Amino acid sequence: METKKEIYQHKAEAKIEQVNAKIDSYLAKFDETKADARLEIKNQLDDLTNQRETVERKFEEMRNAGQDAWSDMRSGLDDAIEELETSYNKVVEKMAEVTQ
Repeated sequence: METKKEIYQHKAEAKIEQVNAKIDSYLAKFDETKADARLEIKNQLDDLTNQRETVERKFEEMRNAGQDAWSDMRSGLDDAIEELETSYNKVVEKMAEVTQ
């Protein structure tokens, strides 16, 4: 039977994979945009990439944490994933603005 940590780990990993897939899809679309529009959102994309790396690092830390410590790390990972999704949505909105 899976532990609470393992159950949470699977859910968090699925969520991270989902957000990463969205980001990768978006980055592919970004490569097709006009040069002037690309300049406007380049900094946001850099921030998004940094946030994604932070989420992945936090996930690895949680994965490697002991049975007692992982639950303390859970809220930090949840917050980081939520921030990543929010940032992704902002980048998508900005992209829609500059490509219209």
